[in-house]
Amino acid sequence: MHSLEVTDQEAIIKFSQTVKKVDTLVLNAGIKGYPVPYTQTPDNTGNEEMEALAVNTVALSNIIRAFNKMSLLQADACVVYMGSRAGQTADNGSGDSHPYRVSKAAGHASMWNWSITLMRQWKKSHPDQLHQSPCVFAVCGGWVKTRMGGENGRLPPL
Repeated sequence: MHSLEVTDQEAIIKFSQTVKKVDTLVLNAGIKGYPVPYTQTPDNTGNEEMEALAVNTVALSNIIRAFNKMSLLQADACVVYMGSRAGQTADNGSGDSHPYRVSKAAGHASMWNWSITLMRQWKKSHPDQLHQSPCVFAVCGGWVKTRMGGENGRLPPL
């Protein structure tokens, strides 16, 4: 396991150059994007939303780009994005936590796009082996009692 400042594009590229092969790339970085829990949307700032988008969405694509050609275009490679139920637009009953919700929804959409992109790239050189194309998908770990999830989280950290 390696730690990485995901908003530092230069650090991402430098790190990716030290890796020879990736079987599974787990994109687990994330922030709420606001300092006070349950902040109402009118009280969020544009800066908070931009920071959440930078970490929860843009950084993920930058990491995939850095690893794309050298590592991800191999049989059965996989990118796992730690998404969030809060990022599902069909499951937004409260409307709160705007920076987090918007950035996670965008992250889900980004991962869907990357899934299609990697499959198309794979298909060009492996048209008879689509069952081994790289995959990208989002999972939701649930509301976990972490520093970000808070004490009200329903699940203990693993």
